[in-house]
Amino acid sequence: HAELSAIVEERLKVKLPSNFRDTLHTPSDLKTFILEQSGRGFPIVLDDLNDNSSNTLPRSAMMLLQGIGIVLHLMLLAIALCTASVVTPISSIINPAEFENYEVFLHPLIIPTFVGTLSALVIIAKWTVVGRYRSQRIRVYSVSYLRWWFIDRLVHLWEVWVGPLVIGTPIICLFYRLLGCELHPRTEVKAFIREFDLVTIKGNTVVKKPIRCRRFGPWEKESGPTLRFRSIVIGSHCRVDGMVSLGSVVGDDVHIDKLTVLSEGAQVGSKTHAVGNPAFDDGSGTFMNEDVSYALQGMKLIWLIVEIYLFLALFWVSRTMFVGQLLHRWRYGELTLVILVALSTSFLSLNLSAALKWIFIGCRNTKDRLDPSLWVKFCDWACDYHFLASAPLFLTFAGDSRIWNIFLMLHGMDIDMRSALSSGYFSFMPSVVDQVVVRRSFLANWLSFRDGDKVEIVDSTAGYGSVFSGGVKLHRSSTRVYADVQESVSDDFPRSSSSDSSVGRIVVGEIVWLIYAMLFCVSFIP
Repeated sequence: HAELSAIVEERLKVKLPSNFRDTLHTPSDLKTFILEQSGRGFPIVLDDLNDNSSNTLPRSAMMLLQGIGIVLHLMLLAIALCTASVVTPISSIINPAEFENYEVFLHPLIIPTFVGTLSALVIIAKWTVVGRYRSQRIRVYSVSYLRWWFIDRLVHLWEVWVGPLVIGTPIICLFYRLLGCELHPRTEVKAFIREFDLVTIKGNTVVKKPIRCRRFGPWEKESGPTLRFRSIVIGSHCRVDGMVSLGSVVGDDVHIDKLTVLSEGAQVGSKTHAVGNPAFDDGSGTFMNEDVSYALQGMKLIWLIVEIYLFLALFWVSRTMFVGQLLHRWRYGELTLVILVALSTSFLSLNLSAALKWIFIGCRNTKDRLDPSLWVKFCDWACDYHFLASAPLFLTFAGDSRIWNIFLMLHGMDIDMRSALSSGYFSFMPSVVDQVVVRRSFLANWLSFRDGDKVEIVDSTAGYGSVFSGGVKLHRSSTRVYADVQESVSDDFPRSSSSDSSVGRIVVGEIVWLIYAMLFCVSFIP
């Protein structure tokens, strides 16, 4: 039945209700329902674009200029790092006894200084190199393309180094407004935006998926590839869980569901629930997203200050643990100290994340997930933020080790050691772990779960990017990539025990991980 639902949605643009087996008793009823619901795709409006007349560069010249651009990117990053080290020397954190007492009190300013400096450099570079993004078509390998490429790669650098620290907070909204976005103060941005001047988002809208206002055109022998830009407008009281393509205009009170893709130039009316790829209106009724609270945004800013002191305290604890444990005369003693302190800080921070989860969230029930109060929303965000800030560094060291299963167990997730995760922390935030039960299964990356009852995944494989509705049970089955699992799926025939989850295989896998971890540390030695 799940396969039938997916085929009907993909080919006929009709989303079958989860209980269609009970409501549509015969094939004739199913056919009638599909005919009545079909034809609800959104109208497409694509205005003609002006071609940019900038000169085309030889490919060799383009490659050379892009190489220079990469060097400039690294220089801007180095300027931000040096500015932070001027405010507070990094060595004063490693060896605070060698510096004046007042410098110790400047340690909390390192991260804000770095974030502010790199953000300011990106803003200055954007307005200097590109100016304003406009709806147009440009040729690849042209001067205009080179200007777009330079800022796009610089913004990507900002997203890697700064973005995770400010995403979902009022700071990222301020940053995007300074870059040219038209964002209402009551907008909540939980994803990254590009081509800023072409984006308009009205009040009380929550954006959870990246927004891009460009798309590459076909590569033709006569004219070569092109890059086109179109504006995107999103109304008020919307929730964007899916992809909004360039040229789209979204009305008020619209929910763009998970795994949904609006076609280029789609015109979505108000009070619409958009589903499918390409998207269509499933006719399920109106949607009213609640107001974005100023109080919640203020609480987030306060928590950012708390996080700075938490990580600094953990760093000092880690440093104290290793001081005197390494040979001072060893050539690489100080370098090894920095690596060990950084990794142990991430390790301690993950354990603190588990403690924060039990203090702030506890064992979450279904009612709190479906109708969260202001305090519940803040607790969920604070715990998820701390977890996301703590995990990336340790992931570089630990990879797909079963140690992530232990961390998730500490956070309250019902998972066994025979299950395997692919970069598991991306999918299982502290606010979600209470909703999932996993046994002897493999879970790919970027899974997501709709609010509702617990989801059970037993003896199964969850494909990359799959979405699970509340209360779904996946037993002895597999889901395809980007599957929308809305009803329980199970195989009546028991699956044979997989040798991949045997104790011996798990032990061998962990030994391989330890060898990799040692090689990772050795790679820092020049």
